[in-house]
Amino acid sequence: MPASCNIIFFVPILLVLGLFTFGCGTFLLHYGVYVEDLANVVSIVLRFVFYLTGIFYSVEKRIPGWGGVLNRYNPLAYLITSMREALIYAQTPDLVLLAGWMFVGIILSLAGIRLIYREENSYVKVI
Repeated sequence: MPASCNIIFFVPILLVLGLFTFGCGTFLLHYGVYVEDLANVVSIVLRFVFYLTGIFYSVEKRIPGWGGVLNRYNPLAYLITSMREALIYAQTPDLVLLAGWMFVGIILSLAGIRLIYREENSYVKVI
């Protein structure tokens, strides 16, 4: 493995991953109060996303026609592939796409926080 300065991109990629995960988690937190079996649905959806993400394989090599599309528009696949390319192959990730997913993560986080603050008084009534 060649060591290069592209290892620095590990930190922003990890921050974008945390921001996107937090944004999705805020919506799951809100809807988990109202939907009783949301844990079962989330486990099925996460298993499906796990297979489309390509953690143990390259999505572009495994699915020749759709690999590039899945790698760009599935945020987890893009972030994992970018992390792999930066750490192992010493390549620079697509910074425009990384900034786009960061923007999506910020919007998700702000919308989720706003939803939680708006509905926080009704959570006690449901429980």
